[in-house]
Amino acid sequence: MPRDWHDWDVSNPPALIKTMGGKRLMVVSPKDGHLYGFNLADNKLLYRTPVTKIENVEEPFAVDKDVHFCPGATGGEEWNSPAYDPLTNLIFTGDVEWCTTVRLQTKEEIAASPLGGLWTAEKSLNPFDPFGKFSRADRVWAGWLYATDADTGAWKWRLKSNYPIMGAVTPTAGGLVFFGDMGGNFYALDAATGKKLWGQKIDGAIGGGVITYTVSGAQKVAVATGYVSPAMPTEIRRAKVAILGVEGG
Repeated sequence: MPRDWHDWDVSNPPALIKTMGGKRLMVVSPKDGHLYGFNLADNKLLYRTPVTKIENVEEPFAVDKDVHFCPGATGGEEWNSPAYDPLTNLIFTGDVEWCTTVRLQTKEEIAASPLGGLWTAEKSLNPFDPFGKFSRADRVWAGWLYATDADTGAWKWRLKSNYPIMGAVTPTAGGLVFFGDMGGNFYALDAATGKKLWGQKIDGAIGGGVITYTVSGAQKVAVATGYVSPAMPTEIRRAKVAILGVEGG
């Protein structure tokens, strides 16, 4: 993105899909909080759908005032890509709702930085404020799981979590979709409707992969837990892979 002052880079690889309507698409969801669908027949943008809180994104940064915008530097979709379910023709995106407030340094402040010293352009080096001095509003975070029609880009349903969704979202051939959040909660939903079928706190923050497989005819789900980062106020837990399934089945 040109002049990406908001830190809205594309931090996950795109997915190539063939929709129920026969379209061949490249779908990608960057940190700017949107889902993009590009038609591979002509390489044109088919839709751009917001999939988290979008606020004040056109306001230019300034040296004389604070500028609050959403998604912030740690918002939007992080390192896990959108997931496509061919049974429902839905694209699932797990996103972060976390805003940022910034103020530009003046030329004099920049020039006053010591040569060869540490300079991050931040107003603080507090590990709990890794992207500058957060306002009270910026300390409110949440997560969104959106189900978007792959052919039209229209929302089918959405679900809000009390914690950011940064781990993988995994739909299955059995009509389920699995995901977890940064509070260590793991969920199974009805992929077609978004209805919660099961949910439980299983351990630390979930920021990694979710896979499903079978052993001796029984379906299992494996999820990585225990994500820890100075940029995220999560519980400190040892990294683990949790295996879920019916005991003895």
